[in-house]
Amino acid sequence: MNFNNPIFQGLSFVIYLALQIIFIQNIALFNTAFCFLYVSFLLLLPIQTNSILAMFLGFFMGLSVDIFVGTLGIHAAACVFVMFLRPVLLNFVKPFAGYDQQQGQVTINSFGLQWFASYAFLFILFH
Repeated sequence: MNFNNPIFQGLSFVIYLALQIIFIQNIALFNTAFCFLYVSFLLLLPIQTNSILAMFLGFFMGLSVDIFVGTLGIHAAACVFVMFLRPVLLNFVKPFAGYDQQQGQVTINSFGLQWFASYAFLFILFH
């Protein structure tokens, strides 16, 4: 499956947003810890994604969540910030061999558990 396909990316944007709004919005651990599944859409964007496009996607994803959750732009700001830092994070956790242009999808299978865990931890921490 070609994960770099814009149609696939658009469909996954809608699916992650719908899952967040319909199901996961009301899940909370002791009314304190909330689950934000929509962040995984941003986390799994292909490596070759343009930074400006990634920030726009982050803004629209965060703004959509803000509209349905009732927050005043906090998700949009956090998503734009993390997408702004994404190239720095990818460079910080870059494998010794570098990134293969054909292997653009960010997954555990592509780069290994240790790489993905460090990337995801930093990404979610900054979010």
